[in-house]
Amino acid sequence: MISFAVDGMPVTKGSWRVIRGKLIPDNPGEPAWAQLVGWACRAKLRNRLEPDRARYRVTLVFTLTPPPNNGRTNRRDLDKLVRSILDALQGLIWLDD
Repeated sequence: MISFAVDGMPVTKGSWRVIRGKLIPDNPGEPAWAQLVGWACRAKLRNRLEPDRARYRVTLVFTLTPPPNNGRTNRRDLDKLVRSILDALQGLIWLDD
């Protein structure tokens, strides 16, 4: 079992758009969040694991503060929060999902 924590507010994956031949994320904060997840995983693994195509069970625990209610509804999407983390672990734990 591998367990690690990432400090900070989780960021949703969102979608990517192609603008002038470049991939641009809908959520500009997501690449930095994915990088934090990746570094936390690397620090825990210390290169002890080679990515593979095995099956894994993943348990994620989110500790979220309620967003400020500025007349908007909560726009967090659990699927996109999970996708951000699972995609960040691709190539570190597994080769491709």
